[in-house]
Amino acid sequence: MNNVEEYIDYQDLLKNSNIPKFLEKKLAKDHFLIIKSFPLELDVLKNFMKDFTKNKDVSELLLKRVKSYKIPSLDRNGYEILSSTYHKFLLHTDSYFLKKPHRIISLLCYKNSVEGGETLVAPLKDILDKTPSCLINKLQKISAFKNFNRPVLSFDSEERIYFNLREIKQQIEKKIFSLSEEELETLVEFDKVLERIALRVKLTPGDLIIFHNHKCLHGRNGFNKNSDRELVRCKIM
Repeated sequence: MNNVEEYIDYQDLLKNSNIPKFLEKKLAKDHFLIIKSFPLELDVLKNFMKDFTKNKDVSELLLKRVKSYKIPSLDRNGYEILSSTYHKFLLHTDSYFLKKPHRIISLLCYKNSVEGGETLVAPLKDILDKTPSCLINKLQKISAFKNFNRPVLSFDSEERIYFNLREIKQQIEKKIFSLSEEELETLVEFDKVLERIALRVKLTPGDLIIFHNHKCLHGRNGFNKNSDRELVRCKIM
């Protein structure tokens, strides 16, 4: 696992004459980016993300504080929401079980854990380059998503990846859909590959990391349960 070493300074970014175009080009190439020294102000974050994504309605930006709680939040099926815990979060697509997951996900770091809590990133370009071709072929034939025909990897109009092994297993357990034993073994094997190729970054206060959610998986290492690690997440369609 390698560390991320490329960053964009916020003040330098402001000098750019067309910030949205610059960032979209960067996301198209690398599938994620990190901005250093971003202001820790929610209104600044809202407006920045609205302008970046050309989303005129700020109400469509889903903002949420991400931190560990003594009593974790539960989803509609009664499972712990991992982002509200201190546990490790496997690499995944956010909003996986929406028919159309959010396109852009950002995390603004307010405070990180002293030990652990590193953000993990697996851009699609790295996944395609470092995953065995036989496994890539299998992933294009597995649709692990309710009743919709949406494969883990698709190459129709553009390259995309949709993957969340934890939620897939939960949905199988709840008998919402089923996979063959061979298909599930393929997904577990793929998850192990992701662990090996993932990039790692320890966010510090003022770091804003932005993912193209259809082209980049992200996750998080676990951290001390007494840590007051806190980030603000923004989701945009």
